[in-house]
Amino acid sequence: DDTHIKTCSLVFLIPSEATGEEKYYVLYDSKETESVHYPNHVTVEDTHYFYEPIPGQKIDFDYYGIKQEGFVIYAVIQKGQLLGNPIALYALKFKPNSTAVETFNLDQCGNFDFRYGVTGEPDYIGTAWSTETTKTVLVEGNLMVRMRLECTSPRGDIHSDNIYTYYYCPTSAKRILIDAHHEMLKSITIDDPTILDGVFAGITSIKARSASIEKMNVGEILPTVYISTEDNAIQEFSVPQNPESIERELVLSTEADIELGSKAWVCLGDASSGKVHGIIFDSIAGIA
Repeated sequence: DDTHIKTCSLVFLIPSEATGEEKYYVLYDSKETESVHYPNHVTVEDTHYFYEPIPGQKIDFDYYGIKQEGFVIYAVIQKGQLLGNPIALYALKFKPNSTAVETFNLDQCGNFDFRYGVTGEPDYIGTAWSTETTKTVLVEGNLMVRMRLECTSPRGDIHSDNIYTYYYCPTSAKRILIDAHHEMLKSITIDDPTILDGVFAGITSIKARSASIEKMNVGEILPTVYISTEDNAIQEFSVPQNPESIERELVLSTEADIELGSKAWVCLGDASSGKVHGIIFDSIAGIA
C-alpha cells in the first residue's frame, strides 16, 4: 500500500579485503531512521549531440549520458546516426578522464540492436534504424543507474527491448551490462545472407584522421580479434588497421564455422599495449 515498501534493491561497494565468503546483513526496526546522504558517484543525463563536419555527414543522436565522478563513461544511444550509419541501441564507450561527449573522446562502439543484410548502403536493416524509441530511466542511484530502450525496426519485423545497467567502478576497467531482448514479429527473408545473416550484438571500430578538422581525429582499430571457442581454446584473427577499400572486408565470414565455448566472450585487443574491448555473454543458450 502507500505506507509500505514493496521492493528494495541495494547496491553497495565491496571492501578491498573481501574474499567472497562474507555474509551481508540488512538491519531494520519499527522506528523511523533518518536518511543517510551518501555521495552521488554516478549520474545519468537525457540529452542530445549534433555535429556536422562536412555537409551531409552528420553525427546526430539522442542519448543517455552516464557519468562517474564527473567523467563521461558511456553514452546509451536512443536513436540517431553516426556519419550515415544508424546507431539506435548502441553503447558508446569513452576514453578515460573524458569530460564531454565529443568525437575525439570516443573509444569504442558496442551495438546491441538486431540487424540483417540488405542490398544498398548501409547494407543492413534492423532496430538500429528505429526513430521512435520508448525510453525510461528505471533506476538513478548513487552507485548504479539503469535505463530501458524499446523500439521496432522501420520494416516492422523486429522488436527490441533492452535494459542497460552501469555500476560505479573505481578501477580503470569499466563495463556496462546489457539485457537485450529481440523478437521477430514476422517471417524475414534476408536479401543477401553473404552480407549479414542476423546479428544481435557487436563491437564496431571507427578510425578517422583529418589534418583540417580536429574533431574528426577519432578512434582506432585494434589489431586482433580473440574468440573463446567450444574446445576451451582462444582463436586469434588479424584485423587490418588501415583498410583502403571502401568495400566490406570480412575478417570472419558469415559461413565461418566457429562455436562459442561455455564461457563465451569475443574481444578486440592489442597484445603490445594490453588494451582490449570485449563482449562477455551471460549464457550461450540459444546462440548458434
